[in-house]
Amino acid sequence: MSCTDFDDIKTICIELCEETEERGVDTPMMN
Repeated sequence: MSCTDFDDIKTICIELCEETEERGVDTPMMN
């Protein structure tokens, strides 16, 4: 899934994606 796949929580997902990229850690939500 990509961040744009989320609608209601798109902003939150984008933030999580950015944090995930910075940390290099995959969150269950991004799988």
